[in-house]
Amino acid sequence: MVLPFEGYTAKINSTMVVASPPELQKTSVWCWAACLSLIFTYEGHPISQEQIIIQNFDSLENAPAGDFLNFEDRLNGEYIDANGKKFTSGATQIFLSGEATRSLIDGFPILFKGIHHAFVQISVTYRHTFENGYVGMVGTFWDPEPGVGYFRNSDIYSYINYTGLGIYQAAWSITTQ
Repeated sequence: MVLPFEGYTAKINSTMVVASPPELQKTSVWCWAACLSLIFTYEGHPISQEQIIIQNFDSLENAPAGDFLNFEDRLNGEYIDANGKKFTSGATQIFLSGEATRSLIDGFPILFKGIHHAFVQISVTYRHTFENGYVGMVGTFWDPEPGVGYFRNSDIYSYINYTGLGIYQAAWSITTQ
């Protein structure tokens, strides 16, 4: 007997994203700063790419996020938003599609990083299963690279290969306090 599965969609509340569309990366390597700016602003801490760069490098530099460990340090740190409010960013690494789905159900976007690029998942259509909890089927993503913007793709790995993103490294759910 085959049971029908109803599809559900989890997505962040796009009215909470101040810039619509979000601000594209301002330099060739600030994709990570553009993604963090979108996520932090969404979570109530408006902050520009420039401020993220300055708060990480002590000056305005055309700097990439760095290697995997440096990048994770940038996700788990203290920042000061545009209102002068200090907040802490905490990142939880995502290993399974069900974890990503749960994060989006809870209202937290997902940051994806490859060797050379970063982008944000803002929605997922999923099915609930008895064994594994959630199975993601298709998602909506935002790529900060000029000319890309929002895209929908059922296979994120195809997008990664198509865009030359490089080897997929990791994904994180990011929360602030």
